[in-house]
Amino acid sequence: MWQSHQTMCSDIPIDHILGRRPKSIEDGPLDFLNFAPIYRCLHIYSIIGEREDFAKEYHADRKKQADLTFKFVPKFGDTALQSDSYNTEYFCKVVGFFVIENTLLHTTQGLVTHTSIDELWNLFLSCLGNLDQLLLNKDDQPQQLLDLKLLLVLFCQTLGGYELNVTKLYKLLINLYQKYCDSLQSLWKSKFLEVFARDNYSPLSVDSDVQLEQLMGCAYPALRSSDTKFPLHLPFSKLVPEIYTLMEEYIGASLQFATHLDLSQTEVDDLVRKSTNELLTKTLNDCLIDLIKEKNLVLSQIVQVSINTSYLQRYSSCVETFVSSQTGCTVSSTQAKDLYGLKMFDNVKEEAKRQIHVKLTEKIDEFFELSRYNWSTSEVREYPSDYMTDMLTYL
Repeated sequence: MWQSHQTMCSDIPIDHILGRRPKSIEDGPLDFLNFAPIYRCLHIYSIIGEREDFAKEYHADRKKQADLTFKFVPKFGDTALQSDSYNTEYFCKVVGFFVIENTLLHTTQGLVTHTSIDELWNLFLSCLGNLDQLLLNKDDQPQQLLDLKLLLVLFCQTLGGYELNVTKLYKLLINLYQKYCDSLQSLWKSKFLEVFARDNYSPLSVDSDVQLEQLMGCAYPALRSSDTKFPLHLPFSKLVPEIYTLMEEYIGASLQFATHLDLSQTEVDDLVRKSTNELLTKTLNDCLIDLIKEKNLVLSQIVQVSINTSYLQRYSSCVETFVSSQTGCTVSSTQAKDLYGLKMFDNVKEEAKRQIHVKLTEKIDEFFELSRYNWSTSEVREYPSDYMTDMLTYL
C-alpha cells in the first residue's frame, strides 16, 4: 500500500500536500494562494485509484469558472479612474486564472496538461470578439485608450511568458491603435481650429535665433542659414509654426501607442506615417478648406492663408525628417512609406485661389453698384468716374 502511494503521488512534494513552503523563498503572488486542498484531494484520489475521476471533475469545475471569468465584460466608467479599475479587474482575473493552471501544470502530473490549458485559452480568445466590438464602439478619450493599451501589453507580456499564444491580442491592439488615432484626430481638429481662431493673419517677425528655433520646431533647420540676420521678417503668420508644433505633438502621441505592439521598427514607422497621412488628408485639409470658405474672412486674410499654406508645403520635408528621427526609419534606407498627405496642400492652395477670385468678383460688383451715369449730359468727361478710380486703387 505504501509502495502504491509512493508511485501514484511521487509527483506531489510533501510540502505542497501539507501547505508548507521553503522559508528562504521571498513572497511572490503565488505565495498568497493555498494549493494544499487541491494537492490533498489529488493525493487521496490517487491512493484510492480514482485520480482520473478527480481530474475530470476538476476540469469540469474549471470550465464553469472560465465561463464566468472570461465573460466578465470590461466596462467604461464615467471617469478614467473608473474605466481603469473595471478593465484592470477583468484582465487581472484572467491572468490569475491561467497562472493557477500553469502552476498546477508544473506541480502535478496529468491533472493539468498543455492541451487543457490551450482549450481554456481558446475559450478566452473566443470571448475577444465581444471585447473587440466593445472597445472599438466606445467613444473614449486618447488617454483612456492609451491606458488600456498599456494594460493589454502587460497582459500579453505576462501570459506570453507562460507560453500562451497572444498573437490575436496583439491584433486587437492594432485595431485599438486605429481607434486611438481617430480619437487623436478628433482632438487635434479642435486644436487646429483654436490656432486658426487666435491667429492675426499677419506676417511674423522674430528677434533672435533662439526665438526662431523655439518657434519653428522641426522646420527650424530649413529656415536658418549662416547669413540670417535679426530681426527677421517672415512672410507667413504664427499659424505656420503652431501647425508644425501640433504635428510634432501628434506624431509623438501616435508613436507612444505604436510601440511595444510586437512590431518591427519598419512596421511601427508605417503605422505612424499612415496615421500622420490621415491627419493631413482628413483633419488638417478639411480644417484649412473650411477656414478659406469662411464668409467672415476678408480678402487679405485669405491671401495670408494661401501664403501660409505655401510655406507649410515648402517645409513639409521637415515633417518627413521628424518622423524618421522618431521611428528610426528613413524612406531611402527602408520600405517606409512617404507622407503623401503633404500633397494635400496643393488642394488647399487651389481652393484659396478660387476664394480670392470670388472675393475679388464680389468687390468689383460692389464698385459697379456705386456707378452713377448722367445719360443726358452734353459734356464729355475727361477723367474717370470716382467708383472706377476707387476700384483701380483697390486692385
